[in-house]
Amino acid sequence: MANRIMKWAVIGAAVVFAAAPAQAQVSFFGTGGDVMVKYMGCDAAYTSDLLFGFTVGGSATQVFNCHGSSVGDTYDIGTVGNGVEVVFSLYVHDTQRTYYTGPGTRNPDGLVHAAAFAVSDGIYTTQFGFEDTFGGGDMDFNDTNFRVGGVTDVRVTPEPSSLVLAASGLGFLGLGGLRRRRNRA
Repeated sequence: MANRIMKWAVIGAAVVFAAAPAQAQVSFFGTGGDVMVKYMGCDAAYTSDLLFGFTVGGSATQVFNCHGSSVGDTYDIGTVGNGVEVVFSLYVHDTQRTYYTGPGTRNPDGLVHAAAFAVSDGIYTTQFGFEDTFGGGDMDFNDTNFRVGGVTDVRVTPEPSSLVLAASGLGFLGLGGLRRRRNRA
């Protein structure tokens, strides 16, 4: 009996982890203070501009250029109200496509194009990286990198596909348990 449970657990885990890794969407929100951005460079063949705005597809302000800005350059967005989302976008000149922070539904290919991790660099608390290629490219999220400070309310939310994968893995575990109960009867 323990072997059957283990077998179904392994099958369920394989289903969850064998699929392509799902990325989490990264969004961040003001806390009522100044928001600063620091350019950390790019590792991209394409030329792109980093922009920010407060809506998707609305007016946006250019902050940095991938091949024209210097590592360490900073930009002061100004005061961002508590709970107001700052939407960063990457405009890729070579392909004329724009990719956004937040859910994949904002992007032309339906995929997440920004990833983030915590850093400790004076006032900068989060580093973001963009993927600049339609279809996800190499998914290394280092095509344009920047740090953000003055925003401590970073929200990372799993994409719906992550939830579907987890549910399918749990479903396999449940089927294994149901089958085990039927075999006992």
